[in-house]
Amino acid sequence: MKHRRIFALIMAAALLLSFASCSSGKTANDYASPGASNGEGSSGYDKDYVNEGAGDGGSLGAIDAVTASARKVIQYVTVSLESTDYDSALTAIKTRASAAGGYVESSTERGRGVYGSGNRYSEIVFRIPADKLNEFKGELEEIGNLLYMDVKTDDVTEKYYDIEARLASLESQRDRYMELLSDAKSMDEILVLDNALTEVLYKIESYTGTLNKYDSLTSYSTVTVMVQEVKAVTAAEKDPETFGEKLAEALGGSLEALARFFEGALIVVISALPWLILPAVVLAAVLVCVKKRSRKRKAKTEEE
Repeated sequence: MKHRRIFALIMAAALLLSFASCSSGKTANDYASPGASNGEGSSGYDKDYVNEGAGDGGSLGAIDAVTASARKVIQYVTVSLESTDYDSALTAIKTRASAAGGYVESSTERGRGVYGSGNRYSEIVFRIPADKLNEFKGELEEIGNLLYMDVKTDDVTEKYYDIEARLASLESQRDRYMELLSDAKSMDEILVLDNALTEVLYKIESYTGTLNKYDSLTSYSTVTVMVQEVKAVTAAEKDPETFGEKLAEALGGSLEALARFFEGALIVVISALPWLILPAVVLAAVLVCVKKRSRKRKAKTEEE
């Protein structure tokens, strides 16, 4: 009788796993648009998203159509600026980020005033609310001379709702295991159910952490701002159009290259002077000694 009861508990756990596999697909469709719920435009599950818990939650179909507000999109922005007023530019950027409800995640700075030489340079990583991102990007262009701006997005909608569906299924399993555990009569039954419950709780914690991470990344965009201190901002280059403009550009480039060559050669010679002075002094001393000895020999020869 005791072995039959344990076997019944194991069969109940297996049935719960099968129920979770069937119910998880239905939960994902709750977040789809009306067209998706009718089976329109369904696609396969993202093969790149396969984890250890896939066997418990079942393979879910992709969510092809959700409302714009329900989509989960992570945005990464990289901006490079240069400014002749470095301190004011940094202050303005941080002020605008704070006004947008953002904060500084990390920052680095180098150059004059920090390590002693060279123009100053800063790289600051901000977290900006997603609904304020476009406004913040526009303000950055007004603060300094924009060198480039790179925007990347990562749509994790399917992964997000897939995990959410698996999590709902696991929570149902957890509740059922706890009910069975409260009715368990023997130590063997308690051990079997406790092991199953521990595994489910571990997966619930893992999925919950993943969802929290996605919520943070989608609600706050990551903006990396690089600011370079310069004496003069870079002028916008215009491609030559006429033959004369092209010829002048080519000639100017050649003269500039030639000037850089002579400038570099002069710097090399000047920098080598300290190493040439000592050998020159020694050589001069040797020549003086040789000349004196030559004079003495000549005078001696004349006397003889």
